[in-house]
Amino acid sequence: MVVQKYLRSVFLRATGAITLVLLLIALSNKFVSLIGHAASGDLPGTLLFQMVALHIPELLAFLLPLGLFLGIIFSVGRMYAESEMIALLANGIPWRIFLVEVLKISLFLTIFVSILTLWSIPKFQLFKEQLLNQHESAHLIQSMSPGRFHSLKGGTVVFYVEEVSKGKQNLQEVFIAEQPLDSSEAWSVLTAEKGEISKSDQGHRYLELTNGTRYEGRPGSSDYSVVSYDSYGRLVDETEKQVPMFNRVTPTSQLLKSSTPNHRSELQWRIAIPMSIPILGMLALGLSYVPPRGSRYAKVLPSILVYILYYNLLTVSKRWIEADTIGPYIGLWWVHLLAAGVAIGFLLSHTGFWSRYRYRQSQQRLRVNYETN
Repeated sequence: MVVQKYLRSVFLRATGAITLVLLLIALSNKFVSLIGHAASGDLPGTLLFQMVALHIPELLAFLLPLGLFLGIIFSVGRMYAESEMIALLANGIPWRIFLVEVLKISLFLTIFVSILTLWSIPKFQLFKEQLLNQHESAHLIQSMSPGRFHSLKGGTVVFYVEEVSKGKQNLQEVFIAEQPLDSSEAWSVLTAEKGEISKSDQGHRYLELTNGTRYEGRPGSSDYSVVSYDSYGRLVDETEKQVPMFNRVTPTSQLLKSSTPNHRSELQWRIAIPMSIPILGMLALGLSYVPPRGSRYAKVLPSILVYILYYNLLTVSKRWIEADTIGPYIGLWWVHLLAAGVAIGFLLSHTGFWSRYRYRQSQQRLRVNYETN
């Protein structure tokens, strides 16, 4: 049917355009944030673009529902403002055609976002953590800046160089202070006139220091040692660490088997994002009515407020599950049921169902009164 193809095209173009704009804005903000981390030495510069790319699936999963929601609001609002919607309805195009097309698009997006949230995003998050772990050993070398203090191992190692060569292989005036994890052990401070980064046959990085001094002792104690050296080698690479299995990295198959509150909340959150798409589509269609001579943007602000309320209720409920305040059987489902009920109410009001219902009820009362009298 021509009308169905037209509506589908309008909704898809609007959804795609808005999602693309939102994605570019989000990626720009993320890129600026990562540049700040790279400039401060918290992220290797070589991983900057990879980190941005690895955030795209997660951003898409959150922005596609919002893109569909705003796309329908803008599209139907424009059709009302330009009297296009009035012409379609006056020519016998039923409201269910609009609803069916919205649900068709919602179904496609729900499947796509489900793949992202249930499978792709945990995989990408795990890969990101592995990538950061692999480059953590080279992190200090790649991001070192002359004349600045850099921290490593959670702040237990402080690194300073006065001058760095262009290739970041030769260092001048090196200072390294290391605080042990056990407070009973001695602190270590290394100073050197020169330093050079080298690699072993196994690929490990070493820092070779020349003409320096090693101080070792406990702060506040007179028991310390001072050793001068001509050459001193220090392993820069960290030992390989296991990637922490926090909630966002945990595979969905493992979440399904777990009964802990954190895993339950994460699993329901991964389901809630795609599940919200058809509900948001119906909400957008129900909220998109614009009165005659009204602005096409009249319902944008109220609709955004409804979206924020819906999203915040999901977030609060997720925290309640984590805190074991509510059980998983209530979980996030009550938010979806509430939003679906509101969406159906708006749609029934929008299509004139309540007006026709009240009219039939009034006619029935008049008939009963007439028959009684």
